[in-house]
Amino acid sequence: LMQLVMTDEAFHHKFGKIWADRTIPKLDAEEHAIIEDWAAHCFQTLLFNLVAPHQMRPVYEKFGLDPDKVMEEFQLIATDEHRRENMKES
Repeated sequence: LMQLVMTDEAFHHKFGKIWADRTIPKLDAEEHAIIEDWAAHCFQTLLFNLVAPHQMRPVYEKFGLDPDKVMEEFQLIATDEHRRENMKES
């Protein structure tokens, strides 16, 4: 499941890059400011919502997941070079 989510997110990222490359250079100053503010808002939202499984222990436990095991799996996926290369290609 995690691999599918990461692949899906990679597609979103790729589309965003294509959109930005084709759109941002054509924006006027006002439109550019709107997009820039939106991007900053998205970044801040994601940054402040990064929560390690240990910090969400009750949520993971409610669904029968061991937070320590979840964190271990996150680290394996994040450091698995083969998976990272596959995500780049996706």
